[in-house]
Amino acid sequence: MRLANGLLPRIIAEYHLARPAIELRVREGVHGAVLEDIRSGVADLGITFVDELPDTIAMMPLGREVFHAVMPRQHRLAPSRGVTMKQIAREPLVSLPNDSRTRRTIDAAASKQGITLQHAVTVTQLATVMSFVRAGLGVAIVPAGAIAGFNTDGLKTLPIRFEQ
Repeated sequence: MRLANGLLPRIIAEYHLARPAIELRVREGVHGAVLEDIRSGVADLGITFVDELPDTIAMMPLGREVFHAVMPRQHRLAPSRGVTMKQIAREPLVSLPNDSRTRRTIDAAASKQGITLQHAVTVTQLATVMSFVRAGLGVAIVPAGAIAGFNTDGLKTLPIRFEQ
């Protein structure tokens, strides 16, 4: 998300300048972990996808996210202007865990098109996803806003064109 890589650090920095005696703890995790932290009281607020939240949690939308495919620059699909889910389905994927909202959204979009994706390697952090893609372990599907905060040297990002 652009929030985690751009806006959130600035908000935290401004808050810290205004209130230097207050300690802030930023916990990171996948959708399910964020919801559990809020539900249990471990966290006062969370930032996650909001399309499926329990009634006991209030939400405020911050924006919408689109997904891009990330691959090594030398990948056969890299010269394209965009890729389809059918093209991605032929590639091994570096993916986030099943309980991440990102993974569930991607799998649901593929399933809607009758496509089964090849999740070859599963990791828990987007930084690891990018490192593994750079190492040639596969292609990744990531929120476009998340890409900005990572070193993309040697990587190519392409929008995903969803066929109707």
